[in-house]
Amino acid sequence: MDIQDLIRSDRKLITEDHLNNMIDLCARVSILEKACGLMFRVTSGYRSKDDHERIYSDINKKRLARAKEPLRIPWGSAHLSGQAVDVLDMDLSIQKWVLGSVALLEENKIWCEDFAFTSKTVGWVHFQSRPQKSGKRFFIP
Repeated sequence: MDIQDLIRSDRKLITEDHLNNMIDLCARVSILEKACGLMFRVTSGYRSKDDHERIYSDINKKRLARAKEPLRIPWGSAHLSGQAVDVLDMDLSIQKWVLGSVALLEENKIWCEDFAFTSKTVGWVHFQSRPQKSGKRFFIP
């Protein structure tokens, strides 16, 4: 994984803190990628506030059409500070590997979104370098 994989927003909006967070995250997740033996394909890394709002506006439109209830925009997302990355997991093999590699997550101070909140058929894995207030390695978003 390369830091360029994490940046899809306007580079002018990226602060030095955001960049340092992305460098740190990339280093930690690259260790996991190497240990896993699979190439991680980034689907979402750092997000500007505008990108984040657009993403959740699209999700809200789909959710309203199905369930008639809006979805909140998680403004506390680690994506906004460059401390989170989502990687594609087409066959759920990365999720399976992660569940068997919790000690490596702990060693590298990586937290994951609970897999119950990602797709069960074609999914993704959300890695982040910022711990959740709950302290749980696998957290509910």
